[in-house]
Order: sequence, then C-alpha cells, then structure tokens
Amino acid sequence: MSRVLVVYLGVLLVDEKEKLYVDLMMDHMPEDCDALGLKKLGYFNDQMKLTPKAYTFMEDFLASKEKVVLAAIKELGPGARKSAIMQSANIRQMGTLSDVVKRLEQAGKIKRENGDFIPLV
Repeated sequence: MSRVLVVYLGVLLVDEKEKLYVDLMMDHMPEDCDALGLKKLGYFNDQMKLTPKAYTFMEDFLASKEKVVLAAIKELGPGARKSAIMQSANIRQMGTLSDVVKRLEQAGKIKRENGDFIPLV
C-alpha cells in the first residue's frame, strides 16, 4: 500500500470519528435513521439517552484531540485563526474545536484572551 493511500485512509478514519462525535452530540428524534443506527451500535438506549459506550467514546475522542490542538495553537501562535487551528489539527467542525479548547482551558494548558488562545504550557 502506498504511503499516500495510508495517509489518506488515516485522515478518513479521523473524519469518521469526528462525525460520530458530532452525531452523538446532536439531538435526535427516536425515528431518525441516524439515531436508529446509533442505537443499534449501542450508543443510545431505548429512551434515546447516551449509553456509557457513547460517553466513553466521546471522552476518548476529545482526549485524542487535545495534544494536536495544543500543538497547533503553539505552532500557529496566539493570533491564529480558528480555521487554521482546525486545519492543522485535522478538525472539521467548530463545535469539536470548542469542546477540545474548553478541556484545555479546564486543564490549565491554555487561556482565552481577546478571542485568542494563549498556551500556558
């Protein structure tokens, strides 16, 4: 398998994980096709509430993005556009970036100042 294909497949897998994360964060109607699929996979229970499997996935996904987001913030500097940070960290959804940044703030690794992200570590 060529290196380009391996890299492409790696990006594709990350995108699928982010898509699942975003899908789990959305409100779904019980008859929604996506919700039924997520229920079959064990991410929703019969009351359409997130299961421990869903919470574990979301926690692991956000934790997996912390290092790359922090590295992007450090590399691009405090004035970097959020879109540049997202591109560098291979994140497609602003909500995902927001959730990761919130975790980094709570951990004392960055702070927000006038809309900029300032690394503290």
